[in-house]
Amino acid sequence: MSTPAQGTATLAAFRLNSRQNEPYAISWPDSQPKLNSYDKIALLKHSLKNNHEFEDDADVLDGNSGPSQHDKIAVMPGGALDIKAGFLGLDQLIAAALGFEKVRGAALESPDFGISGLGTTLTGTTAAGTTTTALVASSGVFTSDAIIGDWVRIQELSTTPNLFDQVRKIVGRTSTTQITVAPAWNASGGSDPGAGKTFAVAREFLHTYECSKHMHGENFQNIMAGVWGTAIGTNAFLTRHGTLVTWNGWKYEEWQFAFIKKLTFKLDAKNGLLVSAECVPAFHDLTNSNSQTKDSWRYVNGTQAVPASGSSFMVYERVQFPDAVFRLAAFSTGTALSASHNVGISEMEITIENPLDDASQTTSSGLYREEPTRSEKRKVYGSFTLSRHKDNTRITQFLNESNLMASLTFTGSPITTGTVRNNELKIWLRRLRLETPDTSIPGVGVVPEKHSFVCLNCDNVTGNPAGMPTPTVGDGIENGPIIIQTRNQFPFNMFMAQNHENM
Repeated sequence: MSTPAQGTATLAAFRLNSRQNEPYAISWPDSQPKLNSYDKIALLKHSLKNNHEFEDDADVLDGNSGPSQHDKIAVMPGGALDIKAGFLGLDQLIAAALGFEKVRGAALESPDFGISGLGTTLTGTTAAGTTTTALVASSGVFTSDAIIGDWVRIQELSTTPNLFDQVRKIVGRTSTTQITVAPAWNASGGSDPGAGKTFAVAREFLHTYECSKHMHGENFQNIMAGVWGTAIGTNAFLTRHGTLVTWNGWKYEEWQFAFIKKLTFKLDAKNGLLVSAECVPAFHDLTNSNSQTKDSWRYVNGTQAVPASGSSFMVYERVQFPDAVFRLAAFSTGTALSASHNVGISEMEITIENPLDDASQTTSSGLYREEPTRSEKRKVYGSFTLSRHKDNTRITQFLNESNLMASLTFTGSPITTGTVRNNELKIWLRRLRLETPDTSIPGVGVVPEKHSFVCLNCDNVTGNPAGMPTPTVGDGIENGPIIIQTRNQFPFNMFMAQNHENM
C-alpha cells in the first residue's frame, strides 16, 4: 500500500544559489545544488502550482466541431509559501527579496562575528604551517573546549578575499594554539591559508540585508568598488534565485531557480509573526538525481529543541508577538529612534514587492520563462493598527505629508548560555509617509486607529536616518527604503563563497 502525501509529514527547505562562476553555470532549468544545513524553513502551507499553458486548434476550420490538437506552449510555475517566522530560517528568503547582503569591509561587516566560547570575542592570526584541516593561532587563545561547535572565519583583504574569507566549523581542540576544523580548507579548491591571516571565532552573527537595484544575475564589479569587487574578479556572478524543495511524506518536489517576487511580514497577537513569500520558479522537478536528503535540513548545532540537548546553543526559536517593539518618529538625520518613540500597535504588515517581468519567453528559454528581471520600481508598503484612537499625532503627520522613520524589532532569548546576545530580527523602515488613516467608528466598542504607509528611498536631500544601518556604497546598491538585520546562528554571507556551498 503506497504512502499518501500528508501535511503532517511535510518538510520544506530553501537555499539561495548565491555566487556562481557564471550567472547560470547550471543550465536553466536543470538540477540545482543540494540543500543542506540551515536551509530548513518553518512551513505552514504552500500554494505552488506547476502552471502550464496550452494552445488547441479550436479556431482551425478543418470540418470538425471539436479540437484535436492541444499543445503545451509555456511552463510558468508560481505560488506562495506561508511560514511561521523563526530567528533562523528567514535569512535566505530575505536575501533573495532584497538582493544583497553587506560584505565585510571598512563599514559594518555582514555577518558580523560575535560572542564566542564562554562569552568573549575570540580573534587571532594564523601561524606558519597551518594544515588543510587545522587552524594554528600565533598565541594561545583556544583555552577551552567550549569553542567546539563554534565557527571560525579566516579574514583576508590584502590579496584574494574570495579564497580565504571563508567559514569553517570547529570540530576539535588540540591545544591552546591549534583547533581542528571541518571541512578541510582545500575543500573549496583553495590551499592552506598560510601565516599572518586574521581570524575570528563566533557562535552568533549579525546579518545586514540591503536593497539592490537589480534582481537578475550580475557581476560583483557591477555592484561595488574597492578590494572586494577587484579581487573577486569578472567571472564570479551574484544571483538572487534559490532552490525550494519540499518532502510530502513519500517524494521530493523541487522548484528550481525560484525568485522571490513578494515578501510580506504580518504581525498580530494571535499568530505572532507570519511570513508569506511569493515565488516565481522556472521549473518543477520530480526526478532530481541530486538526491535531496531531508535529514540534512537542520541547524548544525542541534535539533529544534530549545536549547539543543547537551548544548548551550539556542538553536531555534519562534518569533512571537511579545518579542516586538515598534518605533515611529519624524525623519531625522541627527536623532535616532529610542524608547521615547515606542508606539503600541496591535497588528502590522510590511510588504516588499519586486515587480518582475516573469512571463517573457525567448527562443533560448523555449517553454520556460526567461530570467526574471525588475520591470517596474520596487514597492515597500504596509499598515499598522493601534487598538485605541486616543490622539491626532499620526493624522497630523499624514495631513502634513511628513517624512517619518520607523523600526520593527523582535528580540528573543539569549543565543547561548551566559551571554547578553539575543536572537534578533530588525526591520528598519528608513523613510516612510502615512496614507489614508482609518478612524471609522465600527459600532459601540472602542474605536481603533489604522494607518497604511509607503516607504521611499533616501537621497542627498533627505540624508540618512540617524541610528540606522547605512547602505553599502556602490553602483548596484540603493539608498533604499528598508534594511533588514538578523542576529542568529547562521554563519555565512548569503552571496559570498564562504563554504556554505559545501555544507
